[in-house]
Amino acid sequence: MRPATLTEVARAMGAEPPGKHENALVSGAATDSRKVREGDVFFALRGRTDGADFAPEAHLRGAVATVATRQLDVPTLVVEDPLKAMQRLARWTLGRTDAPSPTVVGITGTVGKTTTKDALATIIRHSGKRVSATTGNLNNEIGLPLSVLSADPRTEILVLEMGATHAGDIEYLCAIAPPEVGVLTAISPVHLDSFGSLEALAAAKGELALALP
Repeated sequence: MRPATLTEVARAMGAEPPGKHENALVSGAATDSRKVREGDVFFALRGRTDGADFAPEAHLRGAVATVATRQLDVPTLVVEDPLKAMQRLARWTLGRTDAPSPTVVGITGTVGKTTTKDALATIIRHSGKRVSATTGNLNNEIGLPLSVLSADPRTEILVLEMGATHAGDIEYLCAIAPPEVGVLTAISPVHLDSFGSLEALAAAKGELALALP
């Protein structure tokens, strides 16, 4: 992401204003304290563990602040839901008007998403464009905004894989990172336990097409 002050980041997420370090620059994001880089904001998500427990480690690794539901012993931006805050920050990042925003390419389908994403990113890179893409298959409501926030600030084209396990998932991801180009790889009878029928699965994947300008 293009660097932004901690105050700008807090405002974008709807967080309480930072009490200190308001002009510190944020240049990325992480949800794993072991992967924090200097300038990141650490999002303390709850899963099998409470991410807030790892805020001190993230701080030592260079996190500008931790986004959590309560004030911690490190610089903290307090929000109601750290995951939704991360999604809002990703959307704000793509909508900034102080510099050109990257063209977002969304890729979905039941097979071939990751292969297509990697191939497309390679082709674009060899054409001379600055491209960033989803790492691995981080294609859900956590991985997609994280991919946006971890992208090189000079990115011209952002290739994002979009996965779905229920109807409405693709629509939700497209609201975070509105695509200008969409790629639907294929529809095949997998995950039918979640969607009920091949037609319902096709409609869910088709949410990508409906999100295109």
